[in-house]
Amino acid sequence: MTTTVSENKLLKTVEYVVEAAILSWLSYLLIYQNYLLYRWHRGLRKPSKVYFILAGVLIAAAFLTYEFIRLFGRDEEPTEHPDEEPTNGSAENENANRDGKENVDGEGEEKTEEPDLRA
Repeated sequence: MTTTVSENKLLKTVEYVVEAAILSWLSYLLIYQNYLLYRWHRGLRKPSKVYFILAGVLIAAAFLTYEFIRLFGRDEEPTEHPDEEPTNGSAENENANRDGKENVDGEGEEKTEEPDLRA
């Protein structure tokens, strides 16, 4: 079964939403339990859970924002500028070919040239 790019992104989006829901619930539980453990004492009223639920939702929103930027930010292909030199070493091969030299031996393997170390 072949999935297209849009189907793959839809599946990733669903996965991230489920992860965010679990993260929200667990972060709410962690923050609320830590508050009760370190700040609350017997005899005091228990604090409202609204603030802790809000903290969990904010953590999940931050997670979703981060993951969506990573997922949908890759759509833009980097543009190549014609005035920039290539960085993958292909410029050396182009320069060698301009000089009339070949960097490939008869078996199709590239020859590596050692740099001239004379000062």
